[in-house]
Amino acid sequence: MIEELIEELDAAGRRDQARELRGHWETKIHQFVSGRTNLFGSEYPFDSTGFESTHAFARYALRHLGRDGLGVTSEQATAFLHRQIQLNIGCRGWLETACYLYGSDIRGCGNAHYTLSYMSQMGGWAILDYALYYADDPFPYLRLGYASLLSSWALMNTGTPASNYGYWFPGPENDGGAGGGFEPAPYGTTWLGQPHHRGSWYYGCEIDLGFSGALRAAATIYAEDPLFGPIAYGGTWEHHDGEVCVWPKDGGRRRFHVVRPGRRLHLLLRRNHFAADAPVCFDDSLSSLRFDLEGCEAAGPPAVLRVSGLPEGVYGVHLNGQCLATWAAAPEGDLEAHLPVRGTPSEVRICRQ
Repeated sequence: MIEELIEELDAAGRRDQARELRGHWETKIHQFVSGRTNLFGSEYPFDSTGFESTHAFARYALRHLGRDGLGVTSEQATAFLHRQIQLNIGCRGWLETACYLYGSDIRGCGNAHYTLSYMSQMGGWAILDYALYYADDPFPYLRLGYASLLSSWALMNTGTPASNYGYWFPGPENDGGAGGGFEPAPYGTTWLGQPHHRGSWYYGCEIDLGFSGALRAAATIYAEDPLFGPIAYGGTWEHHDGEVCVWPKDGGRRRFHVVRPGRRLHLLLRRNHFAADAPVCFDDSLSSLRFDLEGCEAAGPPAVLRVSGLPEGVYGVHLNGQCLATWAAAPEGDLEAHLPVRGTPSEVRICRQ
């Protein structure tokens, strides 16, 4: 969140605070990217808490190579990006597909004790982001990254009256609670010296951080996977009249991606959401897109739409049939439009002219 906080401070006119925070941030990034910091020496040797941060360092370094405060080269930033992802996967369950192993972070004690901790999802954000923006072959990382986002939700204790409000700890008083990890072993002891058995831990630890990481990474992704064929992570899809239509069901409905061999398209929303009951549709060339945005309060700020990955060309951005902006799409860079969505849902179309 630190990069976004710096941007918000600048936008709010608090430039001295933005400058101070950016200086601390870039000093840390320089230390990791240009040095030989032990990335396995996180909170304690060994814990797995560092891999959200290290990916954020690498991503920032690659996006701001010209800044004097960084003092790192493109070669250093690229090498660090790939190295820290390899180490992220080095302490992550990816061979066995059991729900408490696949995508989970693995601590120094191995995979037979304390899995599904909060870094399953926070470090999973890093793997998913690497798949979407950096990996030459995105699909293995996409499978593992999305599994990581889903993994720790298994610790949620919630249900209906018919299920007595939860699997791990039944009863209405426990509805909505969550454990801080999963214990694969049949018997053991918690950090507080309590006896426990296989299943969710009694208390939440830092699992709120994991859930926050999962929500900040939540996305619907249409992928043409070489193993599974077309698949919608976090959604459902159909083919209609030459268009692919994908219904976002990831819970956040703010991030939508198309991942194909050799082509990736990204639609990111701020201050708004894709409509819950309408699909995001696109043609095979990715030069025509349409979707609905939820309505919002009349006095609220406009929705901000950022798009990258469109084929080269000139595009019109239309809101309810009215052209609001014209974009010249290039292979690199984001395109941005401010959409005054008010009241009822609004239709957005992006079409190459």
